[in-house]
Amino acid sequence: MGSPLRNKIHQGRPIKSLKKEATRNLHRPIPFLNHVSKIRGRLVGQTLGVTGPLDKVEEADLVRRERSATNRRCVPTLLTPKARVLFNRRDGPAADLQPRQSGYLPPGQRRPLVETPTRIHAHLHHS
Repeated sequence: MGSPLRNKIHQGRPIKSLKKEATRNLHRPIPFLNHVSKIRGRLVGQTLGVTGPLDKVEEADLVRRERSATNRRCVPTLLTPKARVLFNRRDGPAADLQPRQSGYLPPGQRRPLVETPTRIHAHLHHS
């Protein structure tokens, strides 16, 4: 079972540590997630709206698409090495920040930092 935060932000990969999940959960702004959810809904509803932006990202050599021989509607899109360098560079400052924010807490005290904001966000969205 995935974590509530991972499911909420539609992240495919597992979050690497409870410490990282707690930090991300604390910094998760509700308006941003609402905005992302609306954009996601429009993109899913308008499949053609994805092609143009994806073409631009591919032209910048940040992704590559692999055409399926068996299903033309399914086009796996993979990050290029150039994109991975950019993502890793972005993760550096965030990784440095996490130990200062919740790293000093023992693991048993980090779990509530993940669960409490999740419950608060759920309550705010259902009110």
